[in-house]
Amino acid sequence: MVKNDFDKFRKKFNFSENGTAILRCLMEEGEISAGIAAKKTGISIPTVTKTLEGLVAAGIAANCGKRHKEGGRMPVVYQMNSNAAYFAGIEIHHHHITYGICDFNGNIIHRNEKFPFLLDGENSYEELCRAIDDIRVQAEDLWDKVIAATVSIPGRVHTANGESFNYFDAAGKPLSEALEDRFGIKFYIDNDSRVMCYGEYMHRKLHAVKNLLYINLNWGLGMGMILNGKLYYGSTGLSGELGHITMFDNEIFCRCGKKGCLETEASGFAARRLLVAKCAAGAQSILTKKLDTKAQITLDDFVTAIKAEDMLMIEITEEIGSQLGKGVAAMINIFNPEQVIIGGELSKAGDYLKMAVIGSIRKHSLSIVNRETTVELADPSINANLLGCCLIARDRTVGIL
Repeated sequence: MVKNDFDKFRKKFNFSENGTAILRCLMEEGEISAGIAAKKTGISIPTVTKTLEGLVAAGIAANCGKRHKEGGRMPVVYQMNSNAAYFAGIEIHHHHITYGICDFNGNIIHRNEKFPFLLDGENSYEELCRAIDDIRVQAEDLWDKVIAATVSIPGRVHTANGESFNYFDAAGKPLSEALEDRFGIKFYIDNDSRVMCYGEYMHRKLHAVKNLLYINLNWGLGMGMILNGKLYYGSTGLSGELGHITMFDNEIFCRCGKKGCLETEASGFAARRLLVAKCAAGAQSILTKKLDTKAQITLDDFVTAIKAEDMLMIEITEEIGSQLGKGVAAMINIFNPEQVIIGGELSKAGDYLKMAVIGSIRKHSLSIVNRETTVELADPSINANLLGCCLIARDRTVGIL
């Protein structure tokens, strides 16, 4: 059973439509007056004021007093109480875990970027549990204040019931339920591409952008979506499988078992295959020595080579970008988004990737649709996955997601 702290916190908050709308305003704006909240939500000022004071009484918001305003009465300003609750994010990679803990304002106040872990084989669930035990020790007393956590997992997950389809055998239970029983806090399970989309969206404060596509270009290829201003899950949380759209007659098997998926030509796996083939045909790269010695090649190796102006890796990046652009062009034709953000480890290839994608989008999508769509690279200064984990735990707990 989930420990009482989660239920106690939820009872503090009035989960009415008005309360949720006003809390969303606080989260988006940082601090807000009753008048501004009323304007943004369409709720009357008396109702907004009553709701805000209720949040203050519950310890979820804080009354900051009156603030100076030119040419009028000083309004009372409210902001969220950063100490109202704490949330954790656990970001699963194939060879490590990144974890963090955020306060109620979404500030990450404790983190570890490279926690040892191996996502492989039948023991992955027990490995995850051992890692969380170690995280609890590292985080010390702060972990005891955490009331909910999100685990971000590559591959397909059923977010509605907390089940991971590709990894983790949790003794016949959905992964979220098994972790809750074991650790006594609320757990949410989500797909890494969707989590990264939400983290980037919230970090950039893109609340005015109602339709956004986030492309996660790593070893595989995924997509997260903001549609009509909301993180889009689909009916069971399996939306965004951009990489497994069949687009090519290339006879290359994808990890999903089908042939010709977009991921076979636009992903880290595709980059490695192209590198091996081109080097075997006589091309040279600063990565050739690693290939010859059969050493492990990482996505960081690809990015380092590109930044060192390795011509072969630049050529491969442009090929991948061109193929990725075909898939993104199709998504633009369907969703007509204001913005496309290219994230994931290979987005660090920079303009070599971005310009190839944009050129392909212009070639393969309708100009009347794509002319209002901007294409951006993800912000390299943040960990969108970790931030998204923490914020999804917070926002699902308070009913915004």
